[in-house]
Amino acid sequence: MPVGFWNDPEETRYHAAYFERFPGVWCHGDWALMTESGGVVIAGRSDATLNPGGVRIGTAEIYRQVEKLPEIAEALAVGQQWNGDERVILFVRLQPGQVLDDGLRARIVKEIRANTTPRHVPAKIVAVADIPRTKSGKSWSSRCAM
Repeated sequence: MPVGFWNDPEETRYHAAYFERFPGVWCHGDWALMTESGGVVIAGRSDATLNPGGVRIGTAEIYRQVEKLPEIAEALAVGQQWNGDERVILFVRLQPGQVLDDGLRARIVKEIRANTTPRHVPAKIVAVADIPRTKSGKSWSSRCAM
């Protein structure tokens, strides 16, 4: 467990990154399994991690909310360096016949904000024809330097 962040004397960013999700409980963002003997096996990152405003966000947290909406087939969240910080850009592949209009954007934002934190809300939501994939078929979810 890190003891703090550089240039965070009030520990605001530190607490937001690790204690905001479950108040008073450290949440590191990795998948972990408790064994029968009481041990813990760290299985790795739950997904890519974004860092807007110094707050660590797993992209899977965003996908869980967005992909509940029937209009959304798939989503991809990336971090974009912007004005000395990082902002979240959300790309959505829509179900056939759907359109990303202001109403759907508002529903996406509402779903994310209601079930995560305001930091998870993307700065931009963009409809795309498809989501890039790796050779193994996984969707591309690393950081994007736009």
